[in-house]
Amino acid sequence: MGLICQAISLIAKNDVVDPLIDPITLSNSVKIGILDAPHLRGSTVARGDIETSIVDGRCLAIDKHTLTPIPEKERINQILKYEGYPFLEEKMNRNTLQDISSQS
Repeated sequence: MGLICQAISLIAKNDVVDPLIDPITLSNSVKIGILDAPHLRGSTVARGDIETSIVDGRCLAIDKHTLTPIPEKERINQILKYEGYPFLEEKMNRNTLQDISSQS
């Protein structure tokens, strides 16, 4: 399972059978910025906070201050921490996401 899919699963309520098809979980993923895009800026239902840039032919999330690519694991952890989910950041570190983050 990819990093974003695992992050979505981590924010789901315990009684959700499949977070990737649960409308509330997916809505929350958009709202807090796990699923984000620059063109969502100004939206009332999405965060729209991500900055992206084309680097070596790939569209990557970039750090707003340094304008350098940011690893997806780091971007997700920043969102979770900002939204008050520090325990999820800890869970992510325990759930073999280290291997997956090397793909980004």
